[in-house]
Amino acid sequence: MDSDKIYKSMKEFRMVIRRGEDFAQFFESSVLESAIVSSQFGKIEKGNLRTLGNFQTEIVDGGYNLSMNRIETESLTKGAYRFDILIRRTDPLQKGGFRNDIEYFGMVIVE
Repeated sequence: MDSDKIYKSMKEFRMVIRRGEDFAQFFESSVLESAIVSSQFGKIEKGNLRTLGNFQTEIVDGGYNLSMNRIETESLTKGAYRFDILIRRTDPLQKGGFRNDIEYFGMVIVE
């Protein structure tokens, strides 16, 4: 898949997390059989992402959920962070037998 097609498949999204409250967000996606979903967030420092946390992920019908329990959200510092969601899918045409796609990216606001 060329980089132009990858860029066009990514969607920008904004999420709000309230400290001390459970957080959950559904994202639509397809072709998730045998896929692995992961998501992290952090701050951009000197052009690089400094990871500050990860979301729990669960594949469900029609997509996947990101979540974080209230104990985890309580430990977050208020502010704005970058996040992305990486999907690792099996693909026999790719070297190694899989491909990685960033489907969603954007801003996480912690209040």
